[in-house]
Amino acid sequence: MTLLLPAPPVFGYFVTNDDSPSAANTYGTTITASGSTNTKGTWVAVHATVTYDLYLHNITFSSGGVGNASARSQVDLGIGPDASNVTVICENLVADNSGTTGAGSGWLVGGRFYAQIPLYVPAGTQLWARSQSNTASQTVRIAVNSWGAPDHPESFPKISYIESIGESLGTTTGTSITSGASGALGTSTSLGTPTNNLCAVFYAMSSDTTTMAAVGYVGALTTDATATVQELGLCATMNGNASEEVRHSSTVIWCDIPSGQTIGGRMSCTGTADATMWGIAYGCVRG
Repeated sequence: MTLLLPAPPVFGYFVTNDDSPSAANTYGTTITASGSTNTKGTWVAVHATVTYDLYLHNITFSSGGVGNASARSQVDLGIGPDASNVTVICENLVADNSGTTGAGSGWLVGGRFYAQIPLYVPAGTQLWARSQSNTASQTVRIAVNSWGAPDHPESFPKISYIESIGESLGTTTGTSITSGASGALGTSTSLGTPTNNLCAVFYAMSSDTTTMAAVGYVGALTTDATATVQELGLCATMNGNASEEVRHSSTVIWCDIPSGQTIGGRMSCTGTADATMWGIAYGCVRG
């Protein structure tokens, strides 16, 4: 017996905020952190009122710092009719990138790239972003490409919220993780437990240092419900230029994780074991 399923969704609507690069080769919308360190700034519009429901997004951060300097940023996404009425739908995305634009923090050659992030944005609302940083009034650029109006919306999960796991808002960092050396994954470190039942996860790595210990890093997420680490898969990569981070990419792992389940992170690198690293996991919640 053959079970016929609806065809994968074909999206009929696309919207972007990164079609007008600046003279400095940066892309998207500038977000400025609060004048107080490690404090959320004001909301900035990323998409004007959208015509159709959005389901999927590519998100890139660039120009999040200057060369060889520690400028950490985390960005919230929200929806609402105006800047005074915004509801958070994605929290604390790592947005820092220490390389200057010339060193590779632009849209095509570097920066932080979150691929195919599922997040529902209803028609008739706007998409907003705000940031916090360990550096007062630090700026970062966000570019968001979004797809909506699928012909089979019932075959695509509606993700109403993305929660962060392992973040430290007081320092705008994550959970300290020591990477393994010479390409070997290090020990899984607990990032914490999700508040909600999750249907997908993704991962961000970073470093609180102005000199990288290696030029290549790979990250994996795990679960640990029974004192036995269960690998969820490799889902993040990061590259440096021997002195600073210049590019990072993250992909989504689809898996059911109940609330209260321990989620761990581990890393490998091309050099010696690196104790300056930290990570944050993100969990997708159906709505």
